[in-house]
Amino acid sequence: MLNSALNAQPEPLVRQQQRFERLLRWQLQQQEADTPERLYKAICYTALSPGKRIRPLLVYGVGQLLNIPLPILDPIALSLELIHCYSLVHDDLPAMDNDTWRRGQITCHLAFDQATAILVGDTLQSLAFQILCTPNNNLPVHQQSKLVYILSKTIGMQGMAAGQQLDLNFRTCPWSQTDIDRLHQLKTGYLIQISLQMPAIVVNTPSDLESSLCQLGRSIGCFFQLQDDIADYPSQYNEPNYCQLLGIDRSYQQLKEIHTTICEQCKQLKLQPNHLLTMLLGQIGCQIT
Repeated sequence: MLNSALNAQPEPLVRQQQRFERLLRWQLQQQEADTPERLYKAICYTALSPGKRIRPLLVYGVGQLLNIPLPILDPIALSLELIHCYSLVHDDLPAMDNDTWRRGQITCHLAFDQATAILVGDTLQSLAFQILCTPNNNLPVHQQSKLVYILSKTIGMQGMAAGQQLDLNFRTCPWSQTDIDRLHQLKTGYLIQISLQMPAIVVNTPSDLESSLCQLGRSIGCFFQLQDDIADYPSQYNEPNYCQLLGIDRSYQQLKEIHTTICEQCKQLKLQPNHLLTMLLGQIGCQIT
């Protein structure tokens, strides 16, 4: 969960986000005719709620860096956002985090019911893969298979699902910084990392540049999570939280250290102030200096 609001966004970010919102709405409308009405309404309630669209914007930022046409990036951006939305719906369920509020509105299982919310998550996940490997979606077949492999691994037993299980485990047993690092990397970090990696794959980016983008993605994920933990502390006292482990002062210091690392990584990538990635990082509190 990323709590930082994107206020007073630079115009290029606003335009790209608005374009993506139109694309997402259009994509969902293509599914309406064959979807039960209640399920379709719940899907739109969830996926079209006012999110920050961090992951799609990261995709488009890398696309700008690598000169990738937007139509090639669109299936990747859509699939990542739909996976993120699915994860939020399932995380909010009473058996998981039991949340009541998400993106400025009551959670899906309360607005509809738990069974519908489960189906919404299932549908969003399957739609993400459907979009990614649809014929004639501007992605060659061999690249589609690579992207499907990376995304499926990121959200499964070696990724998001494992992270959620660790989150549940650590509420009733002791945990260390190594534990919480692993939890957040699995539950949140990998999806952010592949938001930078997947666009690089479709244009056969050299391995060293792809590796640099992955490293930047890992750093951004760490920054987001630590920032969230600081914002949530001490309200999430019974859940794994860096501030409980490190203390608030040390947490702020570590956030500054990660910020410095991100700035160095951006310099290595030769990101300019007018670049989408630079502007996006600035909006979430990570000004590139």
